[in-house]
Amino acid sequence: MAQSLISLGANLGNPRQLMQLAGKMILDRFGTSNVTFSRLYRTPAVGGPTGQDDFYNAVAKIESSNTAFEIWRSLHEIEQLLGRRRRHRWEARRIDLDVLLHAGERHWTPTLKIPHPRMLMRTFVLEPACEIASDWIEPVTGQTIAGLSQMLQQSRANEQLGIAAIHILVLSESEQRIQRIAQSLIEPTHDSISNHDKATLVDSTKVRSTEDSKQTVVRMSRSRRITLQSVDPQSRTISQTLIEATRRQLNYQIVDYEKELPLQLLVFAGASPDPEAIHWEDYCRSWAELFELSPTNQDTNERNAFRRLPKYLLSADDPVWAAHELQAAMTAMTCPIEASGAFFDD
Repeated sequence: MAQSLISLGANLGNPRQLMQLAGKMILDRFGTSNVTFSRLYRTPAVGGPTGQDDFYNAVAKIESSNTAFEIWRSLHEIEQLLGRRRRHRWEARRIDLDVLLHAGERHWTPTLKIPHPRMLMRTFVLEPACEIASDWIEPVTGQTIAGLSQMLQQSRANEQLGIAAIHILVLSESEQRIQRIAQSLIEPTHDSISNHDKATLVDSTKVRSTEDSKQTVVRMSRSRRITLQSVDPQSRTISQTLIEATRRQLNYQIVDYEKELPLQLLVFAGASPDPEAIHWEDYCRSWAELFELSPTNQDTNERNAFRRLPKYLLSADDPVWAAHELQAAMTAMTCPIEASGAFFDD
């Protein structure tokens, strides 16, 4: 029997009722004694079009003999039965069911990625997960769910105090791509920033370029910073280049900050034919292996310096889309979250 962790979310129709209906269908498929649910949590919509209703979110632990792909197919069947139609990321939805973790495995395919690539930047996933799987190890970072959740809780508390909260480091082989993403962050389009972000960005966006022209620092607010830096994979092995760039950022300081921002997320912005293309993963497979997002036989000893950092692989040929993903990630890391009772009504 293998253990899996799945997430549930909804914000259309009667979301609480839809969540409970999805939960009952999960119990029917996997057995009442094999499923444990967290409480329900309520959060504002993150990353999608403005004007959305709040989301209800929860996490469930499943024990079964099913493979990760079998569980994924079961969840998609439940979504379809409940009227879900997948179109775009961050959209409003009747029900959203995702596999977060499964038996410590790693999968990197167009249809299924485990661990879920965005779970580490979502407080509305990690906080409910901490209720029922606090001691589970997330295989990419090697950290416990409790430790990862605590990191985001501290970031949220820091942001509420107006002090250093979030620092995202974005790396790419292309200096031109980095500059285009930075420009999209500096001049965001109307649709590339959520209502919660608009309320959070109390300071005007500021940019600081270092002596190294390959690095740009975008200060989103007093408590948020994104550092964008190009790396040259031709001069040495990619892993050595990445380690050196990351190590520099771990010790990097900006003089107009009261405190140094911890590095909360390491992002690689890679080329792809289209950010929504079904096979963009193949264009970034070497980086997925380097980040240990997919199974790899490479020696990992030299990468211990940054292994524990949460990592995200971003398809970034569309700079506006990439900037939106980064904005949404920052919001998801510190968005308000409110416990909303037991998963099933008494």
